[in-house]
Amino acid sequence: MIFVDSDGDRARKAEISRSLELRKHSHPPVVVAVCVNEIEAWLIADHACARRVLSIDVAQSAAPETLQPGDAKALLARWTSASPLDAGPAKLAIASGADLMLVGRLCPSFDAFRSDLRAAVVR
Repeated sequence: MIFVDSDGDRARKAEISRSLELRKHSHPPVVVAVCVNEIEAWLIADHACARRVLSIDVAQSAAPETLQPGDAKALLARWTSASPLDAGPAKLAIASGADLMLVGRLCPSFDAFRSDLRAAVVR
C-alpha cells in the first residue's frame, strides 16, 4: 500500500499507478491511496469524532477535500495544539474512531481508496 498526498496535483495517482504498472499482478497487490490534498483532510472529515477525541470544540468542514493544499494540515494542527492530547496519539485516535462511511462521503479520494482496497482483496 502506498499513501501520498496529492498536494494539489490531480494527476499524482495516475503517475504513480503508471510507474507501478509492472506490479499490476503482484502478490500482495499494490494499492495506491492519494489523499486530496493531504491525509489531514481525511482526519478532519468526522468532526464529531475529532471533538470527542480532542475534548475541544471543532468547526465542521463540509467538504475537506475542497480546502487548499496545506489548509487541512494547518486546521488539524490548530485543533491538536488546543487539545490536552499530544498530536501523534490524537491523530491516531481520530483515525481509529472515525466513521469511515462519513469520511468516504465527504472525501471522494478516501472512498476511491476503499474501493481500490476492496478490489485488491477480492482478486
